[in-house]
Amino acid sequence: MNRNRKGIRWVHFALVLIISGIVGGVIGFFSLVGTAMVDVQAVLAQLEQGMAVHVNALLVGGTAVLLAIALLLFGTGYRMYADGVRSEDDARIESGDRRMGLGLGITTLGFIWDFFVFGTACGAENLGIVFVAVFLVCAIMICVVQVKMIDWTKKLMPEKRGDATRMNFQKEWMESCDEAEQYAVFKACYRTHMFMQKLMLVLIVLCLLARLMLGIGMSALVAVSLIWAAQTIVYTIFSSKYSAEKLN
Repeated sequence: MNRNRKGIRWVHFALVLIISGIVGGVIGFFSLVGTAMVDVQAVLAQLEQGMAVHVNALLVGGTAVLLAIALLLFGTGYRMYADGVRSEDDARIESGDRRMGLGLGITTLGFIWDFFVFGTACGAENLGIVFVAVFLVCAIMICVVQVKMIDWTKKLMPEKRGDATRMNFQKEWMESCDEAEQYAVFKACYRTHMFMQKLMLVLIVLCLLARLMLGIGMSALVAVSLIWAAQTIVYTIFSSKYSAEKLN
């Protein structure tokens, strides 16, 4: 029985590899056909040029939209949490806490957007000092909103500690969380790690295809490889460390 199960396992594994190879071949074929019909490099160049022309509007508009969504979610969550505390309604407290967390998380998307636009447009000519100033103002606005959200959260939860303007904020904040909150954070981090391992594999394959078919340089492939290696090494080191502490 065990031999049959082992045999089935290897057959299943082989089928997955074969199907993946076929899918990859089909994608590669249609990608080659598509690149033969469309000048991808020219399309990317036009897109980059268009972003450079409207870079300030993209920075301000994207930051404003994301901050508006973040403040809306955080504000509704704040009121919901406060109402739940007054009425001793645990369901409203949990819902409010989730919305506040979503609002705070969306502010980080604002950082990602600003750096993406900045990195895409910074190679263009004649952007001037206004471009850099707009980028800095947008980034500072996001920082200010994040700090204020943390301060507002501490008003609702006096047990929370940590100054968001200091480097050791995350450590102090985590130490002030109870065991249930810490467990939720640890579980989310583990799920994120497992998801990123799969995502990195997909990105590596996409970078390889882009390099082979579109002639894109090695920078994207090197960046993804370094991020994947760093994540794997850090996870392995800390996993070994915490396992040893548990055994001792």
